[in-house]
Amino acid sequence: EYVMGCAKDSKLSRSQIRELKEKAFAPMRTSEPLSYRKVEDTLRKMLWQNAGSARNEKSLRVALEKLEELGQHAKEIKAGNYHELMRAHETHQILEVAKMMCTAALARKETRFGVYHHRTDYPETSEEYEGQIVLWKTEQGIKTDFKRLDYSVIPEP
Repeated sequence: EYVMGCAKDSKLSRSQIRELKEKAFAPMRTSEPLSYRKVEDTLRKMLWQNAGSARNEKSLRVALEKLEELGQHAKEIKAGNYHELMRAHETHQILEVAKMMCTAALARKETRFGVYHHRTDYPETSEEYEGQIVLWKTEQGIKTDFKRLDYSVIPEP
């Protein structure tokens, strides 16, 4: 009732609000026995194996494929209470961040930051990648761009 009352001041229609509410509470209505813990454990293991401290193009592409598969399975996470509902949504967000991390790691064709980004197929640091990998999400997927660092804005000591 509270949410429906907020619709007066919202740019969302009542049907859009109902649809969002249905989506938000879907994990409490699924009959599947899949727990968020199982998905998160699988995710951690897969990321460690394919996108851990030593990674390369092949392993990152495998990670992205497995993340897509895991994302499909994650739609079946069961929440038995509000805490599990929150954790189910959190698991979906962790999956999204993992996709973005792997996409950015794939775009940076160099090794940088010591053990934090070690590409076995690009073991050297390259001035070409002195900057930021910028990501954003579209309906077509995650897009990337590169923004070079502008050292001219840094004051002299």
